[in-house]
Amino acid sequence: MNKSQNIKIRKEVREISDLDHPPQQCPQCESKEIRRKTYHIRTLQDMGDINTKRIVRYEEITWECKKCHVTFVVDHHLIKGGARYTDSVIDYAKYRVLEKGDSANRVAEDLNRLHHVKVSTKTILNWVNPEDANEKLPTEFKRVGEEERNLSEVLSIDGTFKSVKQKKNEIRRDTINASLLYLTRQEDGRLVVYWHEENPKKKSRKSGKK
Repeated sequence: MNKSQNIKIRKEVREISDLDHPPQQCPQCESKEIRRKTYHIRTLQDMGDINTKRIVRYEEITWECKKCHVTFVVDHHLIKGGARYTDSVIDYAKYRVLEKGDSANRVAEDLNRLHHVKVSTKTILNWVNPEDANEKLPTEFKRVGEEERNLSEVLSIDGTFKSVKQKKNEIRRDTINASLLYLTRQEDGRLVVYWHEENPKKKSRKSGKK
């Protein structure tokens, strides 16, 4: 029997939450009366070793202002919006390719086999050079992997934010109304994205007056 088959892999989980660094005020009306509205658990792959698989469980929270009822999310200083891997994984891959001259294919293989990080060659090429990753990608690696799916759930506006899916019982019947997306920065430097819903019914009443 191969010695590698006798290795028992440990699983380490590190938990991070937006509750650790809550926003101080509403980005629209600056009210300090804020409540937690919904949350979404994201799992990120972290750098492991031959005996350890490491993951990060990140609780991404949507906040609501009690005064103006605007909903918003604030980026976490340790977690990039929409990220599926920690910075340690990305930095390792970049170092191997850019500094050591290793191929993205070899780095992807080592990450999968030695560090228990499931990542595709295409993803590594995008980290190294997003602009020409598709040109450098060999034909046999052009199949989209699990980590590149659901790209429509990611918003990118001078930063990347993952949209939060509401539960069925929380979805309002008038969700067809248009929503405006705003981006601002908190005093502590963190980015905030919030939605402000337009009410076409109110506008139509005003426009009907003479």
